Amino acid sequence: MAGLPMTLSQQTQLVENTAQPGGQLQAQVKVQAGGSVLATVNPHTQLQAQLQQQMQPGLHLQLQPQQQQQSQVMLQPGQAVSPPETIKTDFLFVCEQILRIESQVHQRISELRKEGQWSASRLPKLVEASRPKSHWDYLLEEMQWMAADFAQERRWKEAAAKKLVRTCARYHQEKKKSEERSKKEREIHLRHIASTIAREVEFFWSNIEQVCPFIPVFICLN
Repeated sequence: MAGLPMTLSQQTQLVENTAQPGGQLQAQVKVQAGGSVLATVNPHTQLQAQLQQQMQPGLHLQLQPQQQQQSQVMLQPGQAVSPPETIKTDFLFVCEQILRIESQVHQRISELRKEGQWSASRLPKLVEASRPKSHWDYLLEEMQWMAADFAQERRWKEAAAKKLVRTCARYHQEKKKSEERSKKEREIHLRHIASTIAREVEFFWSNIEQVCPFIPVFICLN
């Protein structure tokens, strides 16, 4: 400390601390050589920064915690609050707020369950607010209409194709039946003709036998 060009013992420092609403400390340090500096940091950190600024490039000195504690800091009474205690107080306050909110939420849930408005599975969906139609909405409606129209046209074409197929099948079945019927009728007609001719032939030979009963015997004897 003695090798510095300007040590802490040669400076008159005055630290004025003003407490802010958030719990931070605002320190104003007045130095004879450098003027006034306003900072919102810890006085120990501010002194260490001033020492590092006053060091020359060729010097390499190590600051010990005992040397930092030798700096004289004047604080107003009732304004000094240690950071760990402030953090602990804020943490306890936040925990109390969270517990209070949780208790209120559980109490409200129990009230809604008693009224029958709180289901065990899930809450009902809220109805979205109405909004004006955009180009995308009209496009989706047009695509939906086209899809329904195409589906209806496809069903109509399928029904027409099925009807046409049934008609063609019925036509071919009737044609086949008519061919079989005509064939049977032709066979019946031919059989009728054959039976008629056979009866005529039989009737002719019966008449011949009555007229000339001995002709076959005579023919056989000759």
